[in-house]
Amino acid sequence: MRSHLATIGLFCAPFCWAQPAYQSGIAHVAFRVAGLEAARTFYNRLGFEQFFEVKQGDRTTEAFLKVNDRQFIELYPRTDPSQPIGLMHVCYESTDIEALHAEYVQRGLTVSAVRKAGAGNLLMTMKDPEGQTIEYTQYMPGSRHFEDRGKHLGANRVALLLVGATSPALDPAAIRGFYLDKLGFTQINHGIPARLRMPGNSGQELDIAAGPDAKSGIEFGVADVKRAGEILAGLGLTAKGTPANNPTSLSLTDPDGAVITFVKAAFPDAAAQEYFGNWPAGMSAARHCSRAELARYARTASLDAWDHPVGRVAPRAIPAGRRTAVRRQILERTFRSPAYYILIGPTENVSL
Repeated sequence: MRSHLATIGLFCAPFCWAQPAYQSGIAHVAFRVAGLEAARTFYNRLGFEQFFEVKQGDRTTEAFLKVNDRQFIELYPRTDPSQPIGLMHVCYESTDIEALHAEYVQRGLTVSAVRKAGAGNLLMTMKDPEGQTIEYTQYMPGSRHFEDRGKHLGANRVALLLVGATSPALDPAAIRGFYLDKLGFTQINHGIPARLRMPGNSGQELDIAAGPDAKSGIEFGVADVKRAGEILAGLGLTAKGTPANNPTSLSLTDPDGAVITFVKAAFPDAAAQEYFGNWPAGMSAARHCSRAELARYARTASLDAWDHPVGRVAPRAIPAGRRTAVRRQILERTFRSPAYYILIGPTENVSL
């Protein structure tokens, strides 16, 4: 994947036909691997800890490794030599999976019913024109992922953020058209591999690769590419820098040949990072809103001030009737420009 400046974002843009709402980023990337122990050891070496696994008897059928509190790597051991090695699916996080399901049905897509998956989160799936699975999940209180917030965050992780994935395709032009026309992705380049940006404000990407040598891949964001190279070298891993004289990206392969890339990314400050993994009890992310929308809502709702996760703005009173249901959070250093979010309780919906 090409080097780029990735910007983390957890919530979705306002609803429109070209950009389906309720999408906040890549939730996980799943790989089928030839040997689970070899793959798990490799990713553990990069600092990604396993936080649970699924077993059938004594055999592990799925291993879940943690990048951060909202992003994961899933490893599935091959059970038959005929099963292809590499990418199984990319899963995208939704903040309102039922609404997203309705939107995709309206677009004429064949989407599974929303169901509660084994880990306790909501899940829906579909297939692209070549039969590649695409997943969407909504994290739910009480799920394994939700209850593991703040845990299994390896102190020695080479990267703290997953920013993209690469999916091989037999007909990349057709797959690109599907993502653009049906799923609302936007095109970053016009060549092959096709580089597409997912809906919402995460800035996270999917590359569609083609050709006999096309490989699955995953891309991580790092604060300092040079420092990441030093850490990898210290682990005994040789990464290829691009360009060679002053690398803006680093790449290496996992035991099954998937390409692992590290690129420069923008991160929130430490306090905001901690806040991402510690939502107030009973609250859920509603949506991202613009500065203008925030100002308009503030005028109509008579809000005097908002909470700031870094603590620069003291909390103030919220109008009667909303006091227990609505909180404002301003994450000023998270995005290219100030970003504002609404958190809502389970019984109240907020429209701007």
